[in-house]
Amino acid sequence: MNRYRRILLAVIAVLVLAAVSALAWRFAAVPTALAQVPDSRVGQGDPGAAAPAPEAPLPGGPAFLSVDPGAFHPTQSNCIWGIYDGWKLFGDCTFMTGLSLPDNVTINKLVVVFLDIFDDPGLDVDVSLWRHDPVTEESVEMARVISSGGSEDPRYLVDESIVEPVVDQQQYTYSLKASPGMIPGYFTMLLGVRIDYGYNVGLPLMLNDQ
Repeated sequence: MNRYRRILLAVIAVLVLAAVSALAWRFAAVPTALAQVPDSRVGQGDPGAAAPAPEAPLPGGPAFLSVDPGAFHPTQSNCIWGIYDGWKLFGDCTFMTGLSLPDNVTINKLVVVFLDIFDDPGLDVDVSLWRHDPVTEESVEMARVISSGGSEDPRYLVDESIVEPVVDQQQYTYSLKASPGMIPGYFTMLLGVRIDYGYNVGLPLMLNDQ
């Protein structure tokens, strides 16, 4: 009996050691290619198509709301996620953050900067802009971008086809939803979100009315 118990304990110890080693490789091994990727910057390119992120900012505006990836929080309790380099978001679930935009402005562009190394549809970065009605509990997807293909460099996507673009803070709330990609992490990450909007009246007039 003692012999069988010792054999069983030895097998359990081997299995535990293997599991710990696998987890350590899964979450601690950062690809060399990713370690060489420079900090992302929103770049220029064809709107609506993924393009490299060069030095010059992407034109837009005239006003902007920049959303840091650290503002997002997971919507599932069993999500495996993390912040790489202090600000790059990765995880295997959906994330969400609320937005506070000026009332009665018109949203004209959703810009998303991301890293997607894999040419795999199951690992795409998916970001969408939403409007919610607290009374009717109805939600409207205003804009959405999904990455495709793979690249070791940061890229950006733009959606200018905004549904119900005029912001109404009296009746609705607004949020962003993001799926940075499935585990293993580090290979697909959300690097930044920018919302471009314009004023429906002249800014000097707005200031004079205050």
